[in-house]
Amino acid sequence: MSVSAERPWGSHSLLLSLPAVIIKLNGLTKAQIHSLQGNYQRFFCEPSPITDEYCIECNVYQLDREPCISHKEVSWKGQYAPRQVRLGNGIELTGINFQAKIISPCSHKFSSISVVNEQDIAKTSVIENFLRILTAHQALSLKGLVLHSAGLVYDDLAFIFSGRSNAGKTTLTRKAYQHGARVLSDDINVLLPEGEGYRAYAVPFTGEFGRTLEHQGGQESYPVAGIILLEQGDGIRTEKVKNSDAVAALLAGCPFVNTVAEESASLFEAVINLVAHHSVIRLVSGRDDRIDEIMAAVKKELQAV
Repeated sequence: MSVSAERPWGSHSLLLSLPAVIIKLNGLTKAQIHSLQGNYQRFFCEPSPITDEYCIECNVYQLDREPCISHKEVSWKGQYAPRQVRLGNGIELTGINFQAKIISPCSHKFSSISVVNEQDIAKTSVIENFLRILTAHQALSLKGLVLHSAGLVYDDLAFIFSGRSNAGKTTLTRKAYQHGARVLSDDINVLLPEGEGYRAYAVPFTGEFGRTLEHQGGQESYPVAGIILLEQGDGIRTEKVKNSDAVAALLAGCPFVNTVAEESASLFEAVINLVAHHSVIRLVSGRDDRIDEIMAAVKKELQAV
């Protein structure tokens, strides 16, 4: 990592309380904190004995020059994906404009993230990618998952619509939002086990729908009502999915960890546990299908399985 004597940008710190992880960013300037505030203010938190004990400390450093890495090395299925290299006590990340290390909290060493320009830290391509990958690994350590999905809340229950790119997650999200549903995300949702089931958590990560939704006024998390595998087609159709097919589909939808060989066993166990606790159904619907008819079909199928 090309860091000049690990020079911090400033002397300020910022605590973010995200699902699965509390992270303390050290070495920030006031300008960097101001830039981060716009997208993450809802997740700011104050120091406390709990945050002191459980947070992951991450130093923000100055980088001499942008990493020497090709676009091919930071792409996965046509999408930008920082390169991950497993270390003995953590993971090294390399993106087009940043380098970082995520160190296991039990190692008692600080994680780090380094950028060339002061305001690069607040760019989606930097801080959001770092936080997504960190959250995915921390969720897995808690037997949970980060899932490519749309999370829609009806009657204080989270319906998780998982699907590949272009399966219709954002279209469904937009229709649901326009008809009064609360939206957790149209892109990434965090599912963590609690009691006899799982809860879905709001995250500050953008999808195509953007960061236009305010989580304020909503709950931090909602019980999961069910998992819906989303497909495009003509008419509205639903069906129960066999557990083996559900596991295969959900494994493919767990970004950041499903390409790391060292996480395979933990990921497989976490997905099997999710499927054991929540019904998984398939939904086929079209762009012009009404959201009330879609949700009626989904709820009916989930009640039947």
